[in-house]
Amino acid sequence: MLQLGRYEAPGRIMLFEQRSGIWRVGGKLSAQIVRSFRKNGATVANHAQGTTIEWPQGSLRRFMLEEVLAHEIGHHVLQQYKGKRGVQIARKRDHEKFAAGFVERQRSKKDARR
Repeated sequence: MLQLGRYEAPGRIMLFEQRSGIWRVGGKLSAQIVRSFRKNGATVANHAQGTTIEWPQGSLRRFMLEEVLAHEIGHHVLQQYKGKRGVQIARKRDHEKFAAGFVERQRSKKDARR
């Protein structure tokens, strides 16, 4: 599993440094991750040895800000909204679903402004 960012309650978001250019990872990525990468400009190819992800100039930065950071902010919003700042207030899959929805809502707002 790729570790791109993490939310730590209460209120700490960590983004992990990523190497630009071509990534080589072992195994096959989930269809959801591949869609997300491609939506943000990456070229993804599966090989017998694993997966190659190529990030054209600027696409990795955009992905890290518009997907990863926004996703982790979604976790933060959920924690703050519920007022349970020190403990996780939802099951992991519910937290992930809320954070993914937060990203989509932010993308919709951005697209509406264009």
